[in-house]
Amino acid sequence: MTMRILKLILFSFVLVSILSFAGCKKKEPAVSETTTDKSIVHITTLQSKSIGIDTVKYSYGQNELTLTGKVSFDEDKVSKVYPLASGNVLSVKVSLGDKVQKGQVLALLRSSEINDYQNQYSVALAALQLAKKNNDNAAQLFASGYYSQNQVLSAQNDYHHAQSDLNKIKQQLLIFWC
Repeated sequence: MTMRILKLILFSFVLVSILSFAGCKKKEPAVSETTTDKSIVHITTLQSKSIGIDTVKYSYGQNELTLTGKVSFDEDKVSKVYPLASGNVLSVKVSLGDKVQKGQVLALLRSSEINDYQNQYSVALAALQLAKKNNDNAAQLFASGYYSQNQVLSAQNDYHHAQSDLNKIKQQLLIFWC
C-alpha cells in the first residue's frame, strides 16, 4: 500500500512541476470568466507533447517473499501407531501425513509371535476335539456300566480344561485381528 501512495505522490509532483514550469514560459490567453468549473485544465500543444496523462487506477501490489524453513505437521493432531506384535514389515500401505480411518490396513507384518499363537490355537482345537470324544465315550461306557463315575468326571474335567485353553488362545489372537 505504501508503494501505491508513493507512486501517486510522485505522479502528482511531476504533474504539478511540469505545469508550473510550462506556465512560466508563455502566457496563454485568459480563460473566460464565466467558467466556474475549476477541474478543467487547458494545455498548449507544446505542453501536451512533453507530458503524459493517464487515468489513476487502483492496483494490487504483488509482494514476493522468499523464506527458508522446515515444513512439518501439527504434533497435536497426530496419533502415533505401534504394532501389537513384533516382526518384519512386508509392506507399508500409507505414507507420513496420510489421513487414515479406523480399521484401515497400515502395514503388513510377518510375525513369529502371531505364528506361535496360531500354532497354539491349532493344538488347542485338536485337544478339544479329542477331549470331546473321550467325554462322549466315557458317558456311553458309564451308561453301559463299564466306567465308574470318577472316570466320567475326569473326562468331563479334561473337556472343560481344553475348552478353557482354546478360549484363552482365541482371546489372544483376537487382540491381533481386531
